Amino acid sequence: MKKCILITFLVLSSVLASAEIKLPKLVSDGMVLQRNAKVNIWGQAAAGKPVTVVTSWDGAKYRTSADSDGNWCVSAVTGEAGGPYSITIKDGDRDKVTVSDVMVGEVWICSGQSNMGMPLMGYPAQPVEGALEEYVKAPSHHNLRLFKVIPTLCEDYQEDVNAGWSRPTMAEAANFSALGFLFGAGLADNLDVTVGMIESDAGGTRIEAWMSEEAILPVIPDNAKSDEGRAAIDPNRTAILWKSMIYPLRKYAAKGFLWYQGESNKGQYKVYAQLQASLVKLWRDTWTENGTDGQSMFFFFSQLAPFDHNNPYDRINGKKNDILIPLMWEAQRRALDIIPLSDMAFCVDLGHSSFIHPPRKKELAERFLLLAMKHAYDVFAIPSMDWRGPIFKGVSFDGCEAIVEFDSPSVLCPIDPLNTPVPILGFELAGADRVFHRADAVIVQRDYNFSKKVRVTCADVPEPVAVRYAFDNVPGELNLTNTIGLPAYPFRSDDWDDVQ
Repeated sequence: MKKCILITFLVLSSVLASAEIKLPKLVSDGMVLQRNAKVNIWGQAAAGKPVTVVTSWDGAKYRTSADSDGNWCVSAVTGEAGGPYSITIKDGDRDKVTVSDVMVGEVWICSGQSNMGMPLMGYPAQPVEGALEEYVKAPSHHNLRLFKVIPTLCEDYQEDVNAGWSRPTMAEAANFSALGFLFGAGLADNLDVTVGMIESDAGGTRIEAWMSEEAILPVIPDNAKSDEGRAAIDPNRTAILWKSMIYPLRKYAAKGFLWYQGESNKGQYKVYAQLQASLVKLWRDTWTENGTDGQSMFFFFSQLAPFDHNNPYDRINGKKNDILIPLMWEAQRRALDIIPLSDMAFCVDLGHSSFIHPPRKKELAERFLLLAMKHAYDVFAIPSMDWRGPIFKGVSFDGCEAIVEFDSPSVLCPIDPLNTPVPILGFELAGADRVFHRADAVIVQRDYNFSKKVRVTCADVPEPVAVRYAFDNVPGELNLTNTIGLPAYPFRSDDWDDVQ
């Protein structure tokens, strides 16, 4: 028996009314179609009935017939951005539905848990910085459309969602994902095309809920144990959000995905990279199987923000662990290497020790935007322009010092133009005893011959063998960036198992 639970109080009514033809919520007035792409238009009609679809942007006519269950789908082709257009759908010569105000532009899907779902107006006592200004001016974003999926839990695979396309009024913007809204608004402004943002997320959920059982088993063969004791309708049950909130979107062509999740998997740092890679493969394969260019969809994800997970509520098995989040950062770094067409927005400088939902979402959205402009649109005016912060490349030890090299399009900062070394914060050194001490660090600099290296020393560690940077749940003040101020990514050179 099909069983579903709506886990919110808001339900959107269908925008379509027809005796025979029924369309999913995605195919409705105000929709945005991916430009220069194969796009699906689908729905239901009487079994066996012929269906004709006419697209006004090119006058093309597509014909098909509803199958024995009444389902039909046609693959249309879009051109350059533009609109508004219309789509006319006829069921034989009797019934007709017209979808109006259709725009052709860019489509992105954002998903994950509560840091992705955090609305522009914030959570109770947890604000989004600058939110008031953003949703007051929201109606000025004429090139932005929003589609917010209402979190719903279903045991069975679903074909539709609770949602609807809307323009960014003040109220719509305030209730939409802050990251999704700010990213979409920035993208629309930079590309000067209409952008459609689809939000499908649910707070407090682990990655396994967003994947099929088949996608998880190669990584966690005994995954069934994780569902022991869970109700059939549980937001963290394996595959339930995949079936309810992602699978129904699979026919809709999009440029890519934005993902912010991982807090609910913080104890699974050994397998999280493989889980995330398997999730991406599942999603891309499913979009491909449904007639879109799924393998070309980008996947951009957020680094987990610093947070004091040593408070009693957030501890794993009640144990204290000062590097729980850094271990997840390592997993996210590994994921970056094994997922094609992916990149990560760094936010080690945007966290808050007391708020697991950091308020600086606008800066994080800007960093997502940089990733998209670099990889998805290749519009950077300067080839060496930075799109993310420096990443650890290697280290050499020479006597009492460690020389750390970073991979970065531009030089490291801060650098004093008078050739006076500026202290770099956040480094630690350890000797053979494996005890880490706060270290002194400066960027290697010879007059104006700037490098991408940092010299690290510590009087308490005369013979260092390992170096760490920002490797703590709450690293504190940091100042190592690239030229435009994007932060360096945390790292360690050792692989010591010092988890408490």
